[in-house]
Amino acid sequence: SYTESGADGRRERAVRADAAAPDLCEAIARAMAPLRLRVRRGRTTTVDSEGLLDLLGVPEADALDPTVTWRAADGDLLRTPIGVDEDGGPVSLDLKEAAEEGMGPHGLIVGATGSGKSELLRTLVCGLAVSHAPEDLAFVLVDFKGGATFAEVAGLPHVAGMITNLERELTLVDRMHEALFGELERRQRLLQDAGYFDRVRDYQAHRRRHDGDRLPPLPSLLVVVDEFGELLTSRPDFLDLFVSIGRTGRSLGIHLLLATQRLDEGRIRGLEGHLRYRICLRTFSPEESLVALGTRDAFELPPLPGLGYLKVDSTMQRFKAALATRPHRE
Repeated sequence: SYTESGADGRRERAVRADAAAPDLCEAIARAMAPLRLRVRRGRTTTVDSEGLLDLLGVPEADALDPTVTWRAADGDLLRTPIGVDEDGGPVSLDLKEAAEEGMGPHGLIVGATGSGKSELLRTLVCGLAVSHAPEDLAFVLVDFKGGATFAEVAGLPHVAGMITNLERELTLVDRMHEALFGELERRQRLLQDAGYFDRVRDYQAHRRRHDGDRLPPLPSLLVVVDEFGELLTSRPDFLDLFVSIGRTGRSLGIHLLLATQRLDEGRIRGLEGHLRYRICLRTFSPEESLVALGTRDAFELPPLPGLGYLKVDSTMQRFKAALATRPHRE
């Protein structure tokens, strides 16, 4: 039997599934299309992973035209889809600060081995690169343990620097420390030399309105540090650098994204107030989920990659991450 809710709902009796009329089949299909089962355990908790290009509205990779997709509209600045919610609608991450109706400027990603953390980082970087010109947004990509996370995006014109395998090349750690502190000072100096800008966002808006106006480009900078927990274990002094970026990044156009497999509350003490958005995939322990989200929900996620929660202030949303590295389909 088939019954639609409501006083005037349709009712059908003795329907044979393999002999139903086409209009009834269409009605059932349309009614069920937006629905996703909400079951705690098992594969029924998931929807199919979307491809990143599908969410960006690009029909296929061969049709990708940067001159079209590199937009600088204020509403979409520093905003990109990262996955879909339980109804199949897009879930976006907006790196702008709260005063600009964004979720940033800084955030945290936590995910255990196999949770899809590396793929989510690639999806985020690729989504922003497709929709932003290099003079509007640049990346510094840091992978403390290996290099696999960012190897496939290293060739993007937005990548100002990529540092990998710091675990074995500890001399690079000092160079990275000096380079990031130097970038903070360089941006402060550029704003002072320009004379009448308090924030990088005002500087960028002036350049767009006046077609450069002889001012050098000063793109927003997203600094992604994968396995930052391991980095702080080896070099605790980096916490001071992250706190400095957290404090001054809002006006200097620097956005910090820290990613880790394991989260220890003590490691982010003094920094947690600057990490406004939290993305938590499945965690190793309930305590890590509590530190990141304030609840145990991330620990109770099914062991499937890409499932997680996006928390901004007191609002939390469940989503499944989109795939940036799925096989090419014509």
